[in-house]
Amino acid sequence: MRRIYLSILITALFSLFLLEKFIDLLFDFQTRDEIAEAYSLERKQVSGFSQLLNTVPAKKLLSKTEELAEQFNVKLTLVLKHSLVLSPELVLMVSSEDGLLLGSHSGVQLIKNIENHPEWLINYWVDNKADIPGSSFSLELGMTALFYSGVCIVLLVWAFPLARRLSKLNRLASEFGSGDLSHRASTGKFSYIGELEISFNRMAGQIEALLNENKLLADSLSHDLRTPLSCFRFGVDAALETDSTNKKNYYLERMDEDLTRMENMLNAFLDYACVERKRFELSTVNTDIVELISFSVETCMPLADKREVQLSIVSNEPFKMIQVDPDWMGRALVNLISNAIYHGKSCVIVTCEVIAHSVILSVEDDGAGVPDNEIENIFKAFVKLDKSRSKRNRFGLGLTIVNRVISWHQGEVKVSASSQLGGAKFSVILQS
Repeated sequence: MRRIYLSILITALFSLFLLEKFIDLLFDFQTRDEIAEAYSLERKQVSGFSQLLNTVPAKKLLSKTEELAEQFNVKLTLVLKHSLVLSPELVLMVSSEDGLLLGSHSGVQLIKNIENHPEWLINYWVDNKADIPGSSFSLELGMTALFYSGVCIVLLVWAFPLARRLSKLNRLASEFGSGDLSHRASTGKFSYIGELEISFNRMAGQIEALLNENKLLADSLSHDLRTPLSCFRFGVDAALETDSTNKKNYYLERMDEDLTRMENMLNAFLDYACVERKRFELSTVNTDIVELISFSVETCMPLADKREVQLSIVSNEPFKMIQVDPDWMGRALVNLISNAIYHGKSCVIVTCEVIAHSVILSVEDDGAGVPDNEIENIFKAFVKLDKSRSKRNRFGLGLTIVNRVISWHQGEVKVSASSQLGGAKFSVILQS
């Protein structure tokens, strides 16, 4: 909006200034010849009076002026030069051959210097009721109309690209609301509403991503529910048909596993569905990120022991205070470390470095790593690179939540190959 205010202010000022200069030049050009022709006789008379009074002694100057006024029946007087306030340009015109022509509501007068009497000026009233040519009401009205018409034209020229882009944005919003989510506004460097177009594109992208994720959530939920439901139905039928107590117990145990899997899956999906809403409930405080990382590592120790993975932490800083939500950031770190434990074979290293104003957290494992063609998909919801049944209770949401939480804190997550352990390396970069 600031660009609109500045552009309209600059446009208005320049249009007023340029139109004023243009109309002044047009007025001068139109009236110069007319004035010269209309008062040519009076100018010659004043020039003659000046030459005549130039030869008169100073003592007889006033009396001679009165004599000339009576003789030629004109309104001719003398005024002291210092009694008139004239600009340097007007002073030059007074000394010119034609003299200075002044007009007002009282009449028109010619002022001319007397070369041998520089302290005096001739004041010759041409006609008390006459006006300077070009100062008529119709001309003033025409010039006024021209000025305001010019201002309107300049403002219309300024407003045309704004109206066009607003109309285009309105059309895009209508098409987007009709269901075509691919539409985006084309932003320009010199657009008056560049910030609005960027905000529209950001909003459209978020809405499209949200709808896609909801669709993906529904598809994944329906797909992943079919298998445990089918197994559960098979277990119920088998348990009802058999008379063996051992087989009934076996089928009941299988059904309990399926129910546990469905419960875990529903909890994970519902948790993911409300993650984006939690973004607006962040409570950031000044937190020791090194201590938070150490706590996250301790939280994951039981999982590491269970899977016989050696988990260690390396830090070059005793403490580092940054503004984060400790609950959500801790959850993201636990998800990242537990993901490395699940995919690692025997070793996971967590490294914390403070470089300049950045905190870099790296989690490395000695697993199979992430293929280059899968790096773009690793943070997408419900994407599981390892689809083996050993990961049957994991639903591809851990890294998605990590990426969301880090983005909430204006951070970044990068994936690369670990040069130290040979597996995957996840690096979280936060600004302190």
